[in-house]
Amino acid sequence: MFIHLLISSLIMCATPTGDELEMHSQAEINSFLGVELLKQGDPASALGKFTLALELNPELWEARYDRGVANLQLGKPTEAFADLSACLQSRPDEPNTLRLLALIAWAEDRTPTAIELLQKSVAAANPPPLAWRDLGQLYLWIGEWAKGRDALHKYLELAPDATDAPLALDLVQMADKPAERDAIHERLAVPLPEDEQPYE
Repeated sequence: MFIHLLISSLIMCATPTGDELEMHSQAEINSFLGVELLKQGDPASALGKFTLALELNPELWEARYDRGVANLQLGKPTEAFADLSACLQSRPDEPNTLRLLALIAWAEDRTPTAIELLQKSVAAANPPPLAWRDLGQLYLWIGEWAKGRDALHKYLELAPDATDAPLALDLVQMADKPAERDAIHERLAVPLPEDEQPYE
Protein backbone atom coordinates (compact mmCIF):
# COMPACT_ATOMS: atom_id res chain seq x y z
CA MET A 1 0.00 0.00 0.00
CA PHE A 2 2.80 2.38 0.93
CA ILE A 3 4.59 1.69 -2.38
CA HIS A 4 1.42 2.50 -4.34
CA LEU A 5 1.01 5.77 -2.45
CA LEU A 6 4.66 6.66 -3.04
CA ILE A 7 4.43 5.98 -6.78
CA SER A 8 1.22 7.95 -7.01
CA SER A 9 2.82 10.87 -5.20
CA LEU A 10 5.86 10.83 -7.50
CA ILE A 11 3.64 10.78 -10.59
CA MET A 12 1.71 13.77 -9.28
CA CYS A 13 4.95 15.64 -8.65
CA ALA A 14 6.29 14.85 -12.12
CA THR A 15 3.10 15.76 -13.96
CA PRO A 16 2.87 19.49 -14.66
CA THR A 17 -0.29 21.26 -13.55
CA GLY A 18 -2.49 23.21 -15.94
CA ASP A 19 -0.91 26.46 -14.77
CA GLU A 20 2.59 25.08 -15.36
CA LEU A 21 1.66 23.93 -18.85
CA GLU A 22 0.23 27.37 -19.60
CA MET A 23 3.40 29.08 -18.36
CA HIS A 24 5.59 26.78 -20.46
CA SER A 25 3.41 27.40 -23.50
CA GLN A 26 3.63 31.17 -23.00
CA ALA A 27 7.38 30.86 -22.55
CA GLU A 28 7.74 29.10 -25.89
CA ILE A 29 5.51 31.67 -27.59
CA ASN A 30 7.63 34.53 -26.27
CA SER A 31 10.80 32.72 -27.27
CA PHE A 32 9.43 32.28 -30.80
CA LEU A 33 8.52 35.97 -30.98
CA GLY A 34 12.02 36.86 -29.81
CA VAL A 35 13.54 34.78 -32.60
CA GLU A 36 11.38 36.56 -35.17
CA LEU A 37 12.44 39.93 -33.79
CA LEU A 38 16.10 38.92 -33.96
CA LYS A 39 15.64 37.92 -37.60
CA GLN A 40 14.07 41.33 -38.24
CA GLY A 41 17.10 43.09 -36.79
CA ASP A 42 15.50 44.21 -33.52
CA PRO A 43 17.64 42.66 -30.76
CA ALA A 44 16.42 45.13 -28.10
CA SER A 45 12.80 43.99 -28.44
CA ALA A 46 13.91 40.38 -28.81
CA LEU A 47 15.81 40.64 -25.53
CA GLY A 48 12.60 41.50 -23.70
CA LYS A 49 10.80 38.49 -25.18
CA PHE A 50 13.58 36.08 -24.25
CA THR A 51 13.75 37.48 -20.73
CA LEU A 52 10.00 37.01 -20.31
CA ALA A 53 10.25 33.48 -21.69
CA LEU A 54 12.93 32.63 -19.13
CA GLU A 55 10.91 34.13 -16.30
CA LEU A 56 8.09 31.78 -17.26
CA ASN A 57 10.34 28.78 -17.86
CA PRO A 58 13.97 29.09 -16.69
CA GLU A 59 14.77 25.72 -18.28
CA LEU A 60 14.06 26.89 -21.83
CA TRP A 61 17.57 26.40 -23.23
CA GLU A 62 16.96 27.98 -26.63
CA ALA A 63 15.62 31.19 -25.08
CA ARG A 64 18.73 31.53 -22.93
CA TYR A 65 21.02 30.95 -25.90
CA ASP A 66 19.11 33.44 -28.02
CA ARG A 67 19.16 36.01 -25.24
CA GLY A 68 22.93 35.65 -25.29
CA VAL A 69 22.88 36.30 -29.04
CA ALA A 70 20.65 39.36 -28.54
CA ASN A 71 23.03 40.73 -25.92
CA LEU A 72 25.98 40.22 -28.27
CA GLN A 73 24.15 42.12 -30.99
CA LEU A 74 23.49 44.91 -28.49
CA GLY A 75 27.17 45.09 -27.54
CA LYS A 76 26.71 43.56 -24.09
CA PRO A 77 29.30 40.76 -23.92
CA THR A 78 29.16 40.46 -20.12
CA GLU A 79 25.45 39.67 -20.16
CA ALA A 80 25.91 37.40 -23.17
CA PHE A 81 28.70 35.53 -21.39
CA ALA A 82 26.44 34.81 -18.40
CA ASP A 83 23.69 33.30 -20.56
CA LEU A 84 25.99 31.36 -22.85
CA SER A 85 27.99 29.97 -19.93
CA ALA A 86 24.75 28.73 -18.39
CA CYS A 87 23.87 27.11 -21.73
CA LEU A 88 27.22 25.38 -21.86
CA GLN A 89 26.72 23.86 -18.40
CA SER A 90 23.71 21.88 -19.60
CA ARG A 91 25.06 21.19 -23.12
CA PRO A 92 28.87 21.18 -22.78
CA ASP A 93 29.53 20.07 -26.37
CA GLU A 94 27.17 22.47 -28.15
CA PRO A 95 29.41 23.91 -30.90
CA ASN A 96 27.63 27.22 -31.48
CA THR A 97 27.77 28.08 -27.79
CA LEU A 98 31.45 27.19 -27.65
CA ARG A 99 32.10 29.42 -30.65
CA LEU A 100 30.32 32.46 -29.25
CA LEU A 101 32.07 32.13 -25.90
CA ALA A 102 35.37 31.91 -27.81
CA LEU A 103 34.66 35.18 -29.60
CA ILE A 104 33.93 36.89 -26.30
CA ALA A 105 37.21 35.55 -24.92
CA TRP A 106 39.10 36.77 -28.01
CA ALA A 107 37.59 40.24 -27.66
CA GLU A 108 38.80 40.27 -24.05
CA ASP A 109 42.35 39.25 -25.09
CA ARG A 110 41.98 35.81 -23.51
CA THR A 111 43.53 34.16 -26.54
CA PRO A 112 44.38 30.71 -25.08
CA THR A 113 40.80 30.36 -23.83
CA ALA A 114 39.44 31.42 -27.21
CA ILE A 115 41.60 28.86 -29.02
CA GLU A 116 40.59 26.08 -26.64
CA LEU A 117 36.87 26.85 -27.06
CA LEU A 118 37.12 27.03 -30.85
CA GLN A 119 39.05 23.76 -30.95
CA LYS A 120 36.24 22.15 -28.96
CA SER A 121 33.68 23.70 -31.28
CA VAL A 122 35.21 22.31 -34.48
CA ALA A 123 35.71 18.91 -32.81
CA ALA A 124 32.03 18.66 -31.81
CA ALA A 125 29.31 17.03 -33.87
CA ASN A 126 28.07 19.26 -36.71
CA PRO A 127 30.30 22.28 -35.99
CA PRO A 128 29.30 25.55 -37.67
CA PRO A 129 31.61 26.40 -40.58
CA LEU A 130 32.13 29.81 -38.97
CA ALA A 131 34.00 28.10 -36.13
CA TRP A 132 36.65 27.05 -38.66
CA ARG A 133 36.80 30.60 -40.01
CA ASP A 134 37.19 32.07 -36.54
CA LEU A 135 39.81 29.51 -35.53
CA GLY A 136 41.77 30.21 -38.71
CA GLN A 137 41.66 33.96 -38.17
CA LEU A 138 42.69 33.60 -34.55
CA TYR A 139 45.66 31.40 -35.48
CA LEU A 140 46.74 34.01 -38.03
CA TRP A 141 46.30 36.71 -35.38
CA ILE A 142 48.92 35.02 -33.18
CA GLY A 143 51.22 34.09 -36.06
CA GLU A 144 50.38 30.39 -36.35
CA TRP A 145 50.43 30.61 -40.14
CA ALA A 146 50.14 26.94 -41.09
CA LYS A 147 47.34 26.24 -38.60
CA GLY A 148 45.50 29.37 -39.66
CA ARG A 149 45.79 28.49 -43.33
CA ASP A 150 44.55 24.94 -42.74
CA ALA A 151 41.55 26.08 -40.70
CA LEU A 152 40.57 28.65 -43.34
CA HIS A 153 40.91 26.03 -46.06
CA LYS A 154 38.44 23.91 -44.09
CA TYR A 155 36.07 26.87 -43.84
CA LEU A 156 36.25 27.46 -47.60
CA GLU A 157 35.62 23.76 -48.18
CA LEU A 158 32.49 23.84 -46.00
CA ALA A 159 31.20 27.27 -47.06
CA PRO A 160 32.56 28.09 -50.52
CA ASP A 161 29.75 30.55 -51.23
CA ALA A 162 29.97 32.50 -47.96
CA THR A 163 29.99 36.27 -48.36
CA ASP A 164 33.37 36.48 -46.64
CA ALA A 165 34.91 33.62 -48.64
CA PRO A 166 37.00 36.08 -50.74
CA LEU A 167 38.50 37.54 -47.56
CA ALA A 168 39.27 34.07 -46.23
CA LEU A 169 40.98 33.18 -49.51
CA ASP A 170 43.00 36.41 -49.39
CA LEU A 171 44.14 35.60 -45.85
CA VAL A 172 45.20 32.11 -46.91
CA GLN A 173 47.27 33.53 -49.75
CA MET A 174 48.81 36.19 -47.51
CA ALA A 175 49.73 33.58 -44.90
CA ASP A 176 51.69 31.72 -47.59
CA LYS A 177 53.78 34.81 -48.37
CA PRO A 178 56.08 35.92 -45.52
CA ALA A 179 56.41 39.40 -47.01
CA GLU A 180 52.65 39.95 -46.72
CA ARG A 181 52.07 38.52 -43.26
CA ASP A 182 52.52 41.85 -41.49
CA ALA A 183 49.49 43.17 -43.36
CA ILE A 184 47.25 40.39 -42.06
CA HIS A 185 46.50 42.23 -38.82
CA GLU A 186 45.16 45.13 -40.83
CA ARG A 187 42.67 42.77 -42.48
CA LEU A 188 41.60 41.06 -39.28
CA ALA A 189 39.21 42.16 -36.59
CA VAL A 190 37.65 40.20 -33.77
CA PRO A 191 34.60 38.77 -35.54
CA LEU A 192 32.05 39.60 -32.87
CA PRO A 193 28.77 38.28 -34.21
CA GLU A 194 26.66 41.41 -34.60
CA ASP A 195 24.56 39.56 -37.16
CA GLU A 196 24.59 36.20 -35.39
CA GLN A 197 21.47 34.16 -36.05
CA PRO A 198 19.21 32.68 -33.36
CA TYR A 199 19.40 29.02 -32.43
CA GLU A 200 17.20 26.89 -34.68
